[in-house]
Amino acid sequence: MFKETRRLRVWNEGFTTEEWWDSISDAMNRPTELEDVRKLDFDATFFAEVDGQAVGLVEIKIHEDEARIRNLVVLRNFRRRGIGTKLLEKAIEFIKSRRIRRIRVKTSTRNASRFYRKNGFGRVDYLFLIRIPHMNDAMFMREKELESMRKLKTDFEIVTKFELMIRELSP
Repeated sequence: MFKETRRLRVWNEGFTTEEWWDSISDAMNRPTELEDVRKLDFDATFFAEVDGQAVGLVEIKIHEDEARIRNLVVLRNFRRRGIGTKLLEKAIEFIKSRRIRRIRVKTSTRNASRFYRKNGFGRVDYLFLIRIPHMNDAMFMREKELESMRKLKTDFEIVTKFELMIRELSP
């Protein structure tokens, strides 16, 4: 219960300060309530604390031979203090302990892209979060898939653009 409460607070205070949050939270049904947070399934969640208060988190999901950083967020008032870097280092330590050598992350902000590049990630593709009017869900598409949908004259709306970034880890 305590873990979910901290996660919810960091998410709501950290992500909601970002200009892209409203469009993504609606499209992806991001959790904003404690019940929603309890349904999440990550292989690891690590928190950063300052004076006993959770000020950041990183969440990791393992998919076969690849780890995915699903969320890395630091509260606005605690950014640019190395907290995100320490969370990423903790995530990498955990991922290496599982003998996984590749990390994937999706990011939609320029600052986050710079952060990941500075930490050894490189962009491999763009992903687009799209919404199709007659569907109640949103989905990710790569640029080539969007072109195919355009050729088929499929009606869709681009919610936001992400960079898909990868980092290979040395053994």
